[in-house]
Amino acid sequence: QDFLQEVKDTTLSGYDHQLVPFEKVVERVVSTRDMSRSPLFQVMFNLQNIPDSETTISELEGIQITPYDQVTVSSMFDLTLNVEDTGHEIELYMEYSTGLFNHSTIGRMLSHYKKLLESIVQTPQAQITDLPMLAPSELEELESFNNTKVDYPKDKTVVDLFEAQVKETPEATAVIYEDTKLNYQELNERSNQLTRYLQERGIEKDDLVGICIERGLNMLVGILGILKSGGAYVPIDPKYPQDRIHYMLEDAALDIVLSSNTSKERIPKKENIEVINLDKDWKSIETYSKSNLSQQTSPEILAYVIYTSGSTGRPKGVMVEHRNLSNLCFWHQSAYNVTEQSKGSLFSVIGFDASVWEIFPYLISGSILFPVSDEFRYDLTKLSEFFITNGITHSYIPSALCESLIDQGYSFPKLTVLTGGDVLHINRSTEMAIYNNYGPTENTVVATSYKTSGISMDKVSIGSPVANTGIYIVDQELNILPIGVAGELCVGGIQVGRGYLNREELTKEKFIESPFKEGDRLYKTGDLARWLPDGTIEFIGRKDHQVKVRGYRIE
Repeated sequence: QDFLQEVKDTTLSGYDHQLVPFEKVVERVVSTRDMSRSPLFQVMFNLQNIPDSETTISELEGIQITPYDQVTVSSMFDLTLNVEDTGHEIELYMEYSTGLFNHSTIGRMLSHYKKLLESIVQTPQAQITDLPMLAPSELEELESFNNTKVDYPKDKTVVDLFEAQVKETPEATAVIYEDTKLNYQELNERSNQLTRYLQERGIEKDDLVGICIERGLNMLVGILGILKSGGAYVPIDPKYPQDRIHYMLEDAALDIVLSSNTSKERIPKKENIEVINLDKDWKSIETYSKSNLSQQTSPEILAYVIYTSGSTGRPKGVMVEHRNLSNLCFWHQSAYNVTEQSKGSLFSVIGFDASVWEIFPYLISGSILFPVSDEFRYDLTKLSEFFITNGITHSYIPSALCESLIDQGYSFPKLTVLTGGDVLHINRSTEMAIYNNYGPTENTVVATSYKTSGISMDKVSIGSPVANTGIYIVDQELNILPIGVAGELCVGGIQVGRGYLNREELTKEKFIESPFKEGDRLYKTGDLARWLPDGTIEFIGRKDHQVKVRGYRIE
């Protein structure tokens, strides 16, 4: 009602100036003319309140006045909404530019407008932001896009699943790095020895343990050793700037950091931090028992804390639990057919969350893991040779590098390429099976996935939600937006992490109780996206000033 009065006042005041010539207005307001479009506006609302009829309307001195049905073949504006009051009903019809809008989009617009008018009449005192404009059938359609419920081992952690795989294939090769390798039993036994070494130093459930180490066998031994102890690993890339490493050590209050001869110099020497050198100290570590320990992990405890820059400009630690990770691994196995015959590459650095899904889905499947050395990571020719020589079947490749491989004509028909981290463009056709993935660190690596057709695409969809995940595209008031309308992408479901380490207020702001599903939590990504009619999602950009450089979020 307040808005109606405001529109009335604005309109009546406008009538005082209705005789001003249109060209005078254009001359005063428009600085640059574009002859291909109307200079002042692109949307018109046109009310015809003269009663209409197919029969004679009136007679004037023997002259009959009858309506003339004009056939419109082109649109003057982008959109024109015509409203006709016939006396007993109101008819709405839309004239639109077919170069800009699909027929289905216009149909939805009219449907939403009709629903909005009905909502206003029913509750004229309501706030505009509270008025529903989606019909029940459309809400049901949007909800069907989130029909992702799948059973997964809820009571199992990746440690449980890894140890079960060790029993099945103890002699199978688990990891190969350059000229060194470990089978599943050796990897398990070494991590068990490290676990006992860590427990003797007081590591318990939910304790944070840093790991600052280059890629290789000891990196995997270190991660598994921390997880088996009940602790959560905090990955620190040795190539990070010194001030970032110092901040992470302080913020996570790390007492113990795993490292190596090569990387230990990157860790500041402090009395309160014990650095365990997995090279130098291994003689002491290998004296401990190799057997499996009693269960220290459970689904609700932390698995890792990965730091991401985010929109605040200050690194923040994202806390992810074992249950989040287990669902990711189970979905990954199923979606990409990861088996004992698979060979996966480990491309990402340890501090990047993509490393998580490059490691665990393969180690719980009996696959062979191949960490990619720095020599091969950004040389396309050498990376191509690496894939072919090792028979790699699955590889994560960042979006920009994936585009370069395609642009330069590289093709690996037997390779499943998992990409993500930025908007993907495919400029030429390819035989490779390419999956475009989207997901913030806060949602355990991946929230949506899309299998491309291999043909050239200007902007590849980010797909549909992964198993046990819900995607909600909302406005500022958390109202569900219809298909085709851009809004903030929020993620719900089992993979939503615990929150930010030592950032309670930011956690409350970004991780909220879901208004759509009882007992669920939502993570507000700050990303803009929209649903497409086929149930996939188009990524649009950020709602703030955050950007990505090589997959890393920065202010």
